[in-house]
Amino acid sequence: MTRTLLGWVCGIVLLITVWWLVSLGINDRSLLPTPYSILAIITREFEALFSITVRTAVNALLGLTLAMFAAILLVVLVGAFPKAEVLVYPYIVMLKATPAVAFAPLLVVLIGSGPWVKIVVAALIAFFPAVIGGIDGIKRTPERLLVISDAYGCSRWTEFRHVVCGFAIAGFFSGMKTSAPLAVVGAIVGEFVDATAAGKSGIGLYIASHARYVYMDQVFAGVVMATTLGLTFFITVAVFSHYVDRRLRLER
Repeated sequence: MTRTLLGWVCGIVLLITVWWLVSLGINDRSLLPTPYSILAIITREFEALFSITVRTAVNALLGLTLAMFAAILLVVLVGAFPKAEVLVYPYIVMLKATPAVAFAPLLVVLIGSGPWVKIVVAALIAFFPAVIGGIDGIKRTPERLLVISDAYGCSRWTEFRHVVCGFAIAGFFSGMKTSAPLAVVGAIVGEFVDATAAGKSGIGLYIASHARYVYMDQVFAGVVMATTLGLTFFITVAVFSHYVDRRLRLER
């Protein structure tokens, strides 16, 4: 854990150093502001930036929760009835193959402007990795464990609960590590599309409105806040996933 944390710190320091050197080389703040100028904007406008970040975080969290419950239902269905995978998998792939931004205008028409657009778009983007991770976890169940459960005459549901479920949970949380930051992306995409007063402002609208007037300091400040939010989501799920893996102690 300490080595991982050290790697993260070194990576962030390297990124900021390269960013600072490139911005000095370009010497044009209208193209690439320096890290110091971004920090100054965040410090000066912290209250407003924090407020819109929280609003985006709430939409992303609700979207992630919706995606998580939908993924759990499908993983349980496939785990208890393996043949169901043939029926649901093509629709899951087609949903992923269609860009979520294509759904957003349709959602605005169907459910109107407001937070639900962001929530549903976040759920659509976050859904795929979670469900695929859970299904892949089911497929990683050792064959000998399935043979033993069949030898004892276990039903499909009993086999899933006592043998397959642990591997499905491990795979599900592995996929959630990708889904968590993608939920933030989905909420921001929803804000880009539903940039109205009824939809209320968030990080996406903040970035879009300042980019329109080429206020690059504010644009990069919004990007930094969005990145921080995505990393927070990822780290939270990664820590919980690590805890779950240690508790399960699955046979590999």
